[in-house]
Amino acid sequence: MRGNPVTKNEILKIKQLRETGHSLPEICKALKRRSSTIHRFAKEVKVFPEYVKILRQKRGGSIKRSEALWEKSRDRAKKLLKKIEKKDKFFILAAIYWGEGAKKEFNLINSDPALIRVSLACLREIGITKKDLRVSIRIYDGINIDEAKKYWANICKIKIEDILGVEILKGNKIGKLSHGMCRVRVTKSGDSFKLIMSMIEFIKSNII
Repeated sequence: MRGNPVTKNEILKIKQLRETGHSLPEICKALKRRSSTIHRFAKEVKVFPEYVKILRQKRGGSIKRSEALWEKSRDRAKKLLKKIEKKDKFFILAAIYWGEGAKKEFNLINSDPALIRVSLACLREIGITKKDLRVSIRIYDGINIDEAKKYWANICKIKIEDILGVEILKGNKIGKLSHGMCRVRVTKSGDSFKLIMSMIEFIKSNII
């Protein structure tokens, strides 16, 4: 039924259910339609005042269920991963670089500060030090250069003056990339780059 056009009767039913305080999951279940379809027709519908409190209670219960599931997942993750050892960091580095790094020389750019920090921590395990790093940033129009440099210098644990370049891009993505992106390169990276790419090849040959 998901592939069928939404009928007038279904639209009317969605409206009636929403007006009487039914949650989106409840309406999805009742009509056997995808959440995106239900949302499209329910988003502008106003819930009758006498049902607003009921809907809020349902939303509160949904939030609590979600939080409980997250907590359960975190506990399971801790049990599965336990402690991250040195060898694990090699796999993490290889996986990050496989997905995010350049394929001709060591060049990693990303907007996620946690990913950059984890990458640098893992690089240290293969002998890369701060003096081997060349850090620059890429930002969009409207982002304060000094603030962006200060932010990424703190993330990389380097001095602000060690941010060697700023590339300014046209466009407005401040909401999603409020501090821009950080590019990390390794000087004379031939050996380390080959090592990382070899680790990726090792993973491929043992899993694929």
